[in-house]
Amino acid sequence: MARNDNETRKVKESRKATGARREVAAVVQSGSDRWRMALLRIVAVAAQAATFLVTYKLWQLRVYSAADEHSLPPLLPLLQLPRIDMLPWLMASLVVVLFAPKWGVPLHCVLLVLAMLMDQFRIQPQIVSLAILMVATLPGRWPRLVGRAHLIAAWFFAGFHKVISPGFYDETVPFLLRPLLGSVDQTTSQNMFVAIGAFMALGEMSLALLALWPRTRRVAATAACGMHLSLLVWLSLVVRSSGGVGWNQAVWPWNAALAAAAIALIWPWNSSPVADWLGVGRRARMAIAFILLSPVGYYFGVLDAFLAHCVYSNNTVDAHIELPDGQVFLVSGLAVDLNAGTPPAHRIYEEYFREVGKPGETLVIDDPRWCAKWLGYSHRVIRKRAEGASWESGDESKE
Repeated sequence: MARNDNETRKVKESRKATGARREVAAVVQSGSDRWRMALLRIVAVAAQAATFLVTYKLWQLRVYSAADEHSLPPLLPLLQLPRIDMLPWLMASLVVVLFAPKWGVPLHCVLLVLAMLMDQFRIQPQIVSLAILMVATLPGRWPRLVGRAHLIAAWFFAGFHKVISPGFYDETVPFLLRPLLGSVDQTTSQNMFVAIGAFMALGEMSLALLALWPRTRRVAATAACGMHLSLLVWLSLVVRSSGGVGWNQAVWPWNAALAAAAIALIWPWNSSPVADWLGVGRRARMAIAFILLSPVGYYFGVLDAFLAHCVYSNNTVDAHIELPDGQVFLVSGLAVDLNAGTPPAHRIYEEYFREVGKPGETLVIDDPRWCAKWLGYSHRVIRKRAEGASWESGDESKE
């Protein structure tokens, strides 16, 4: 009987010790998580601030002048809101994010939405992504899951868009590699570019899949960190210094932040996606589902390319203006003066033409998506009549 009592006491003590160890481990893990998120928040804020400074013209109040050939593109509002210089407010909100993230992160996100409603040129993928990474650093379980879902969706769909895009193999990959390879035989180079492009795109998609499986998450985090840092070095030192045009500095801080996010969010993640999904509330699940699935909406014409992770994929809507004298002006590159990318969307091209187009000029929009071909807007021609401001619009199926 005494032996049974001793054994029972030992079992209880063992259970208490195990529970104590788990509590200590949970406290240590909670403390390390707070430090990781604090560091990630600092990196994301620094990257966002650097991006604002690089693209400062984008966030200031701009007044278009047709008489000035060097005039910046006009503001293209989605809603008619008071027009103000948003840069000081956005920079100030980043300070609040650092010292009071519970209030600063929502404030920053609201200001970003207002800024984008004032000017659609401001719908930039790196700006949205960095804001989501700030959300991921907030206390609680759902913010981590939001950040991880964002990384997984970004890696998967950025690779997916490239895999199915002929323009990625024909234009983007040669542009990235020619500084290294120089001039090679056209047939050989094309086969090489396709092989290298497929490897790059499939590798990007594989990061998302590796991040879903607990045993391979550290592999995913390490590979993703290496990929983003390599892209940062390549764009800043190789392509640009070799005469590259159009690959603006606005994405450099973003890649640094994504490298840090891979280590901070994916490396320590040891729970299953299903358990995490069940452990958050309904609204969080809806947000996470939207983040993971919404990029598909790009191929149905319901989501902008930049919000669907179409980055360097060369599968987006293109547009140009044909002048009466035969000259052609590329609308898709007009945000270069703002050191940013032009959000490729029909409504933005049309609104720009409505603002700056002159009588007799023609806007031509080409949309490579299958939904555009099925619905008859793959090749659109919009003319401004010579006698006034009236419009003449037509949709033509591209042969």
